[in-house]
Amino acid sequence: MDRYESDDKTQDHTQDPAEDLTQTLEALTKDHEGDTIAVGEIMQRVRYRGFGSMLLAPALITVMPTGAIPFVPALCGVIIVFVCVQILMGRNYPWLPAQVKEFEISTKKIEKAVQSVKPYTSKIDQYLQKRLNFLLHDISKYITAAVSLALSLVMILIGFIPMLPAAVALPIFFFGLGFIARDGLIISLGYLSLAGSYLGISLIAELL
Repeated sequence: MDRYESDDKTQDHTQDPAEDLTQTLEALTKDHEGDTIAVGEIMQRVRYRGFGSMLLAPALITVMPTGAIPFVPALCGVIIVFVCVQILMGRNYPWLPAQVKEFEISTKKIEKAVQSVKPYTSKIDQYLQKRLNFLLHDISKYITAAVSLALSLVMILIGFIPMLPAAVALPIFFFGLGFIARDGLIISLGYLSLAGSYLGISLIAELL
């Protein structure tokens, strides 16, 4: 068995208790020993937090300062592609290629990025609440997965351009946060931010 795989592959954790953004951030490297942490371990840490966390983790890594690390945005885009495709196929847990799971990121860089954004995430958490439940149903999950899939493909294509992948990852960040917090309003912000991401990409592209 893959060291990042669990034998619990049948239970659906998409209805687990709602969590907040700070808890998910802290889970990325909590109690981890070592200078680097593998992508497979990061995904293993968040997989039991449901569909939203599997979108949120790679999107966060792209939006945070860690997104400036070479190849990281494109890698996060690949992860989101695999997650979304397999969600659309009805799988509870995504399979990732060994090459992706074995890719390692500096533990200190992730922890530094997490610490730098925690003051802001703590404030965001205060406004999260369960609402607009119709945006949390299965049909919404599949639509969100399809939209995130399209965005992640763009992330892969532009992953080498500074700042640009973060603009594309922002809606995915809102989608993931909305699902882990059971907050449909946050999911709707993800759809609204699609327009902002498009404008941001257009403006940056014109400057290049």
